[in-house]
Amino acid sequence: MRASALFTLLASSAGLVAAVPPAGAAKAAGLRLIKTSPEDKGTWVTEEQKITQYRNKRIGFVDITDITVSSIPSSQPQPHVITPAPTYASVLTALSNPDQGWE
Repeated sequence: MRASALFTLLASSAGLVAAVPPAGAAKAAGLRLIKTSPEDKGTWVTEEQKITQYRNKRIGFVDITDITVSSIPSSQPQPHVITPAPTYASVLTALSNPDQGWE
């Protein structure tokens, strides 16, 4: 009984592995790798599937087929320049000429 269940599990998972083509073979076959969210691992689809299954149904996606690692902006925070706080005079002086006085 265990061997039968194990065989069934292996047979079903082999189909999943076969469903994901290698990137080079997929591009050669005209497939495009698209993502519908940052968490999505990506789905290989044809140009026609992009239109019928996504655009026509108004499902947003990004075609990441031709994106390379070097073209992705780094998620590392950019260094911030710390500028010193401005200093102010501790005593206010009159804006007019102090020799003239107030009239």
